[in-house]
Amino acid sequence: MIDSRWVFDDAYPTEILHRYEELNGLSRLLKPATIGHRADDVLIYGPSGVGKTATARRMLRDLRQRAKVSSALIECSSKTGNEILHEAIEK
Repeated sequence: MIDSRWVFDDAYPTEILHRYEELNGLSRLLKPATIGHRADDVLIYGPSGVGKTATARRMLRDLRQRAKVSSALIECSSKTGNEILHEAIEK
């Protein structure tokens, strides 16, 4: 169980090591948002602990610095697919 709430804070410093190809690919997919276009949806998946959340937070933080974008971070653990979609629509 996570006791420290700071891990859910977007402001924590995140250094993503050895994932340059993945970060560049994600950056290319999000580039349309930097010029006012809608970027394609992105699904990041993988085993626990590989840096999915840290990567998403870093990329969105960088994107928000370069462009006015809307985003939502949804915690999906222990939620059904319908609950996740409902929360995405609400946010």
